[in-house]
Amino acid sequence: YDGSWYDQYGEAVALDGERAIVGASWADNPQSNSGAAYLHNAVTGAHLLELVWTSSVPGGQLANDRFGSSVGISGSKCGVGAPGTAGGGGAYIFDTATGTQIMELNPSDLHWGDDFGYSVAISGELVVVSSPKDDDNGLNSGSAYLFDATSGTELAKLVASDGTSDDNFGYALAINGNTIVVGTPYTYGTVFSGAVYLFDAITFAQTAKLFPSDGAGHDQFGLSVAISGTTIIIGAPGVDDNGSFSGAAYLFDATTGAELAKLRASDGDADDYFGNSVAISGNTAIVGAPGDDDNGSYSGSVYLFDITTGAEIAKLLSSDGAAGDKFGRAVAISGTTALVGAEEDDDNGPWSGSAYLYHWDCNGN
Repeated sequence: YDGSWYDQYGEAVALDGERAIVGASWADNPQSNSGAAYLHNAVTGAHLLELVWTSSVPGGQLANDRFGSSVGISGSKCGVGAPGTAGGGGAYIFDTATGTQIMELNPSDLHWGDDFGYSVAISGELVVVSSPKDDDNGLNSGSAYLFDATSGTELAKLVASDGTSDDNFGYALAINGNTIVVGTPYTYGTVFSGAVYLFDAITFAQTAKLFPSDGAGHDQFGLSVAISGTTIIIGAPGVDDNGSFSGAAYLFDATTGAELAKLRASDGDADDYFGNSVAISGNTAIVGAPGDDDNGSYSGSVYLFDITTGAEIAKLLSSDGAAGDKFGRAVAISGTTALVGAEEDDDNGPWSGSAYLYHWDCNGN
């Protein structure tokens, strides 16, 4: 990894099996803030390669494309978003073995400023990409596009059935099997209370709209989302149970839409932003709290939970955490391995960023 000042490496992370991908959208590769993304071995942490991407926009890779703002990985393919790309944003699919770009995804009705590529999620042969600044339901109401990850064919455009201006539908995305999860943390039902929509990846129909049982204004429910099997985890970093913006995360059943549990940090405090990032694999969930102060102001932390009981399993801190690192700003989990981004770590200069791998055994150690 060729990190440098202000790259913010670790702002986006994804993990599947033995492959990990880390985004650094402020990297100057090759232009100022054109962005970068890197593949690593998720067992050893070894750097494998930097993804080499090409863009069809005139001039190719340009300043402020912000390639690496979002990442997703599934099996032999990974997706990377570049929402700053000229014309309304971009998203790209790569081979995880070779790092070769397989295709550039092109939505049918892209407009300037849509931020296409802000979020990317991939599962099997399906990839979903958001455009939270799309205007179909009003200014910045947002949308998401479903593509075939092999052919690049656009399968559907998804919008909220009741979308309105400034919802930012698609701020967060997740997909597993035939279920697509779309977060809209700025929905105005109650100001910025947030909502999450579920869609069927086969019929493209909206199947549910999720709210927490105790939602309130400024909760930002849906700022982060993840799904594994039939369980969905949704972050709401604006929840105030342990102080203003202490945060929470909610578990939902993807089949029934029922709320299963509310997760909070055992030592939560104001401005922890617990729920700013979430991920789930099997019976284990991981929740980021980048505002936690155990290693200094906004040093950050993450928590592991057993989703069958809702019990907190462990709290993880970086081994060399320092004030302002924002460890936990991005998280990923696969089996017994977790990947945590600390986008403002300073090892390679101010805000150069870093990412940490964790492994645990069958006893949770």
